[in-house]
Amino acid sequence: MQEVFLQSCVKPGEAFNVVALGAGFDTGALRRPWPEELRYFEVDFPAVLARKEALLRRNQAPKPAWLRSCGADLRQTSEVEASLKEAGANFSNPTLLIAEVVLAYMERHEGDALISWVAKSFPNCLFGMYEQQGPHDPFGRFMRRHFAQRQCPLRSLLENPDLESQRQRFRAFQRVDAADMMSVLAAESGHELGRARSLEPFDEYEELHLKCVHYFCLAAMSGSCAKAHWVWKDCPKPALAGSLPVHVIPHVGISRFGLAACYVDGHLVVCGGHGTQDVTVSDTHGRQASVMVRKLDLTDQTSSDFKAVGEHSAAMYCTATAVGSRVFLFGGRLGPQRPSAGLSVCKVGMSFQQVPQSCPWPPPRWRHSATQLVLGTTTGIFVLGGTGATVISLDHAWFLNTDTLTWQCLQIESPGGTPAARHSHAAALGPDGVLVCGGLDACETMLADAWTLQVVSDAAGSFKLSWHQSPSPLPQPRYGHSLHYYSGSFLVVGGIESRMCPAPICAWGKPFEITDAGQEDAREVATTESLNRRSSVATGASVQRQSRASRVQKSWILDEAQVDHLAAEDATQAGIQQQDALKIVKCTTRFATAMCVVIAFVKVSIYLATGAEVVRTSALDSLGDLMANMITLYTGYRMTNVDKKRYPVGQGKFQSIGCLVFSTLMFALMFGNALGNLESLVESKDDVGHAAVTRFFQQTEEVDDFKKWRDDLDCEEECVWKTDGDKIDNPLINYFKENGDSGEKAMAEEMEPKMTRGEIVSFSSEYENAAEQWAELKKQNFFLGICASYKCCLWLYCIFYAIPKSGSCVLVALATDKRNDFICTSFVIFSTFFAATFPNITEMAVSEEKVDPLVSLMLSVFIMYTWSELMVEHMTLLSQEAANDEFRDGVLKEVRMVVKADSPCTVDDSDVIVYVSGLGHTVEVTLTAKSDKTTVGEMGELAQLLRRRLMTLEDVERAIVMKAMPSKMNA
Repeated sequence: MQEVFLQSCVKPGEAFNVVALGAGFDTGALRRPWPEELRYFEVDFPAVLARKEALLRRNQAPKPAWLRSCGADLRQTSEVEASLKEAGANFSNPTLLIAEVVLAYMERHEGDALISWVAKSFPNCLFGMYEQQGPHDPFGRFMRRHFAQRQCPLRSLLENPDLESQRQRFRAFQRVDAADMMSVLAAESGHELGRARSLEPFDEYEELHLKCVHYFCLAAMSGSCAKAHWVWKDCPKPALAGSLPVHVIPHVGISRFGLAACYVDGHLVVCGGHGTQDVTVSDTHGRQASVMVRKLDLTDQTSSDFKAVGEHSAAMYCTATAVGSRVFLFGGRLGPQRPSAGLSVCKVGMSFQQVPQSCPWPPPRWRHSATQLVLGTTTGIFVLGGTGATVISLDHAWFLNTDTLTWQCLQIESPGGTPAARHSHAAALGPDGVLVCGGLDACETMLADAWTLQVVSDAAGSFKLSWHQSPSPLPQPRYGHSLHYYSGSFLVVGGIESRMCPAPICAWGKPFEITDAGQEDAREVATTESLNRRSSVATGASVQRQSRASRVQKSWILDEAQVDHLAAEDATQAGIQQQDALKIVKCTTRFATAMCVVIAFVKVSIYLATGAEVVRTSALDSLGDLMANMITLYTGYRMTNVDKKRYPVGQGKFQSIGCLVFSTLMFALMFGNALGNLESLVESKDDVGHAAVTRFFQQTEEVDDFKKWRDDLDCEEECVWKTDGDKIDNPLINYFKENGDSGEKAMAEEMEPKMTRGEIVSFSSEYENAAEQWAELKKQNFFLGICASYKCCLWLYCIFYAIPKSGSCVLVALATDKRNDFICTSFVIFSTFFAATFPNITEMAVSEEKVDPLVSLMLSVFIMYTWSELMVEHMTLLSQEAANDEFRDGVLKEVRMVVKADSPCTVDDSDVIVYVSGLGHTVEVTLTAKSDKTTVGEMGELAQLLRRRLMTLEDVERAIVMKAMPSKMNA
């Protein structure tokens, strides 16, 4: 990227800048020559740059004159700009900005702000970035967990998971080029790749390429730099042709890679690889030379334990070929520069032998192919390609006579051309000969071609071998795969491609996903139950993840990390592109959250203007939703920043506790509101009139005069206003009319009410007439109608577009919530309008002044019901309810894989307790020693291994393994 910038963006003699954002301790700039016109600016935290300069001084490395240190926080663009200006940066000069895995550690909005600032501040720039991508596949999940465990989580990776989303971040630039590192690697010259290969021995192609497809380079250009030439070519991703059913056989896996395996005479034979000797034993990873055999019945899918039968010393990337009842192991390596030509023969259940080398003998190799083939009456094995001192050509083949254990080198004619020399390819015997496809060539370029090795015999009994190019079963270049001929077609299984998540199976030249054919019925039942759960959701703010099914309530107030996780899972289950689903879910939930704020403000404003009890109830519910949103965001943030030392059990209960406390407060608030509505309903007409009269007279100055008058004369009569029908009476006035002097009688007559009760009630009303009241009602319902229309539109959008496009349970919950809100708001509008429009009809059931408290009471009861559902949900979560059967079965499966029949301890199903704990699960297992000879060390080692295995299960937040002695020994 630096070379492209210097060659394409900078004219000879022109001043230019290089800005290293988040430079850290990188000293790469000091190790290369630069033109004299360079001004190099390193931007990072002041403390980091100070330590870097101290290290340079300690190692007596002089600081060049062109280098400037700019201490600033990249999250504060104003600080960055000020530090660059202070260091003398000319923003109009051509500028190369480098961000090497920097923005990934920042929040998305912080990174977006930095990108926007660069686009506005540097008119002629090239913004180069190197970061991760692909967070959802197994490699991506492990990568995220790795960085999170080291207290440097990739904060923006879930929101920017692929190249397209990254391009969108830089849309303010004139031109954006981006490609994953596989494309960048493919664009490198053969000379540069050869130089890199010569630096040190290397044979970790799979690991390198997996990392390359999960990292990318991006160059965003503007101004004069937009004319820069580029050579990256992004790799297209072919569409899947469908899915193929497979039968999964449990408990037969082994944790290794680079191994060889085959199936013969009802036994699975596994040789070598890198990993552990036994998954049930906590030993270190390393090269395994053992040859392991286990009995495997494919009919009833039962198997025995692995047993070691011998050793094939060079077992990394050797081949295992079944011929009759024997397995032939050939080749492999002891190290990147130590290929082997060893040959071992394993006869299942009888013998194992290492064949001594003789002449002729094939040269040492690994990553080759070995295929059974019959030449005339001789059964043998064809060995093709591979790598040793160099990548081995395919212009010849070695044939092993499996009866005499002798080798023969056969030359291959090439009338139609010769396939490129290759390794890590696959080969299988088909109807026309041995088909070879894929692999890596001598330049480490992935191949997708296919060639058939045809064998023809003449009259003299000799054989003629020739290559013929054939249609390839590979839709994309691939290596490290296996090839099988089945039912008239070639099937490709596994392998590495130049993109993320290659299809696990290719058939008829097309990529396919796989489905577990043995679980179709269970999958159908689980899908039906999941849909029933999702469609019945109405309220709440929780997620209880049980196995791979999610139970969601009011998911539109989930924190974004949970929304991303759920959206990705639902999209995968629905067969929808994850990025399209994530985009729809994010946009919809963010819009709903923003509108929640607007609606709460509108309802509060309407209540302050009208004082209607039903509007107050609806406003309280909207405010409750808004506060629940804030609590969920806060607790979601706390759960993504777990302090393992302070909270060793995890923080999964934070959200449940927060939602439980707030839902309880909302329930109590609505209960008090309902009591007020009920009090308004049970008040008699006289009570209502008396209250109005009391309020009226309490606002007059005469009341104070009466009280002072009574206190001065020590009068025992109270200054209270009583109503009898339409007449208003006051004992204090009556007392002075009868017992006072002439002045007091005159005062009492003057104070005597001149209005009837009805006139005072009418006078006390906030409306002067019915027209004013009707206008206020229309204004109130107009705003409520806008709210109801929005909820109806959002509900219809989710039902008819967003949910079919995303398959998201979050949007199902959101749609259900908005539907219920729409029904409630419409009911309020209809009830108030009906009562005002048809007062005579309404009066038959309830008086006019009772309509508002009645509707408010009904709404309060409904809202109390919804918040009580949330209370019960989170009380269930916090009460550590037992996990469902599906999740428990998965835990038991892992326990049985670790604690086997020959283990020093036993575990009954009753000794395994699995229960919900916050948003995850807790697993408690009790190991019981088999005998008094079992040592504490053996039990502790097994317990430690079991705990590690359980913690790898999805949704397990805590695993506790306890040790116990048998009851007889305790006695």
